[in-house]
Amino acid sequence: MSLSSDNQVNNREDDLIDRHSPLREDSEEIAYVQARVIRLVISLFEREFIKDAFTITFSSGNTVQFLKRLITLLKLEILGEELFREIIPSIKRRISFNPERVIEVNRYTSRGRIDWLSTLKYNWQRPPVSALSYFVNVRPLRQFETPENILTVLTIHQVLRDSLNLLRNWELSENLDSKEENILSEIVRGAQNSLKISQFRELEDRARILSLRDDDDPEVLELEFLARERVEQKPRSSRGYQMLLAWREKYFELDLIRLGDMAGSPFRYINENDLYEIFVFLEFVYRLSKYASLSQIKALRRGYYGQEKPLFRAQFPDRDKVDIYFQRSDLPHYFEVGGIPDMVVELVGGNRLILADMKNYSTINYSPALYKMMGYLNNFGYNDGFETVRSGVLFFPIPSERHSGFNFFGGRGQQRLCSLILSPSERDHEANQRNLDEFIRFICEEFGVDIPEGIKRR
Repeated sequence: MSLSSDNQVNNREDDLIDRHSPLREDSEEIAYVQARVIRLVISLFEREFIKDAFTITFSSGNTVQFLKRLITLLKLEILGEELFREIIPSIKRRISFNPERVIEVNRYTSRGRIDWLSTLKYNWQRPPVSALSYFVNVRPLRQFETPENILTVLTIHQVLRDSLNLLRNWELSENLDSKEENILSEIVRGAQNSLKISQFRELEDRARILSLRDDDDPEVLELEFLARERVEQKPRSSRGYQMLLAWREKYFELDLIRLGDMAGSPFRYINENDLYEIFVFLEFVYRLSKYASLSQIKALRRGYYGQEKPLFRAQFPDRDKVDIYFQRSDLPHYFEVGGIPDMVVELVGGNRLILADMKNYSTINYSPALYKMMGYLNNFGYNDGFETVRSGVLFFPIPSERHSGFNFFGGRGQQRLCSLILSPSERDHEANQRNLDEFIRFICEEFGVDIPEGIKRR
């Protein structure tokens, strides 16, 4: 397919996408896909499959960057204002304390209530004087060193820590816009002002030490348990602390689906088509990690050109390895073709490739996508008689008469053209996993790799 005809297909597709794309800005699936993408990234971080920056740059020029620091930024953007404008003021108005009595002996002066019996007894035991010289006073004292107050100060320190780490990190600060910098600076000011509350000052040292530990440190978890126990005993007078405990659960668990469409924060610069691409890519990578040992090869950096290295490498139980590229730019005849597939899966040392495109199209637009993939198979494959480029796979969001589950459309020689449905709807999650298993099985068959246990053979 020539450069001009490829561009004509792209233009024709762009004309139709805005009106008919299943995943649109006004669709109910958009919040789920945004939340699902972030959950997948977090899971990949937690399982240490991603250890570095995870940046995706799309052919459109749009970029979305996923970092542990960006996840923190998202949490601070969504939840920071609530903490310092609602929760801390509520706690301050009805701050908890343990009542205590302090007994003091003062000479010639009296502070607090005089305990006359103790005063007479105290003076009787001393040399006789013409008048009472000593007074035994009882003063009530409020002790603010309670688990819920320590937890409050700890939370402030944790948020202050996370905000300053973001602002002082030069690598991320280049990617923060002025609005995000202002949000973080405002959170820092809110934290610093909250720590000036007089009742909190005596708790600072212990809270600061705890803030240097992991958020799931046993001592931190025990403190949270004790605070929750006390708050549940006095629900009427502990509303601020109840809000704090709920806030901490959201902040540290990052339940984005429950937070709803606010999960769209890191996606403000990408369109729905790019979002569908990264959704499919991450769903595939995460599902593959169930059957193969996954490792990150490189961190994708800003810039469309020069993405010649794989993002991930997966090693199957039989020790065969595959590399996974996102928008690989060193395919043969790349500049003549004028485009690249969204994903390339390559057998390491086997000189075999599978090309894949993710298309956020309605069913009426599936034919142009098939023609475009046929062009990729031809243009990238003819150099060696179609030995290397083995197959092309198209991911679509909704089934049609000819497209449901995993489908084959024939091909040239050993090449095969296929389609796979990966729905952006939460209700289709289980079906998505089954279809991804079919795709992984297909990869193994094409590359001569043993099919992992748990994937059904045809």
